[in-house]
Amino acid sequence: MRKSISLAASLVALAVAAPSAATIYTLTYTGTIENVQLSGAANSSSGFANGDAFVAKYTVDTGNGSRSTSPGYDSLRGGPENGHALAATVVFTVNGIKQIAFASAVDSAVALYSGELDLNVAAVDDYASSAATTYYGIYATTTSLAATNLDQIPRGALSSQSSGHYINYTYNYDTNRTVSRATGDFIFDSVAVAVPEPASWLMMIAGFGLVGVTARRRRMVLAA
Repeated sequence: MRKSISLAASLVALAVAAPSAATIYTLTYTGTIENVQLSGAANSSSGFANGDAFVAKYTVDTGNGSRSTSPGYDSLRGGPENGHALAATVVFTVNGIKQIAFASAVDSAVALYSGELDLNVAAVDDYASSAATTYYGIYATTTSLAATNLDQIPRGALSSQSSGHYINYTYNYDTNRTVSRATGDFIFDSVAVAVPEPASWLMMIAGFGLVGVTARRRRMVLAA
C-alpha cells in the first residue's frame, strides 16, 4: 500500500513540477464554402459546391517543425519535404465526409505575426503518374489574437475575424499544363481552441489510484 501511495504522490509531483516542453492544441473552424471556382477537367473530388458545410480541425504541436522567431513573429515549418515532423495536421470534413487526402500532408506551416495566426497544410498525391499529380492545400487565418508567440495561442482571445481558403489542382508534368483546378473560400461561423492538459490527466490518474488504495484498505479492515 505504501508503494502505491508513493507512486501516486510521484505522479502528482511530476504533473506539477514537470511542465511540457511543447504546447499541443487544436483549432476547430466551422462554416460553409463559398466562391467555388472550377477550371479544366475538375471533378467532384476536387471541387465542392457553394454552401457546403465544412469543419477544419487543426492540431498544432509547437515541439515539431523548424522554428523561426523574431520580435513580433513566431513560425514553425514541418513535413517530410524539409526533414522535420509536421508542425500542423488537419482533419478536413465537408458535408460530413472526411477528406482523406490531407492525411498524407507533406508540408505544414504555422505562423503568428502581429496577432495574426496563419495555418497551412498541403498534401501531394505521390501515387499519381507524372501526367496527373494532384496537390491539395487548405489554409486558415485568424486575426486579432492576444498572443505574442505560438505557445500562448490556447490562452489568447480568439477573434471572429477569420478567413480561409482551399485549393485542389492536378498538374501534368509531361506537358507542363494544369489539368484541373478548384478553389473556394471558407466563410466561418465559429473558431474554437482547445488544449489537452497532460498535468491534469496525471493528477486525475493519481487521484483514481489513491481512491483505489483507500477502497482496498477499507475492504481489508472490514474483512479482518
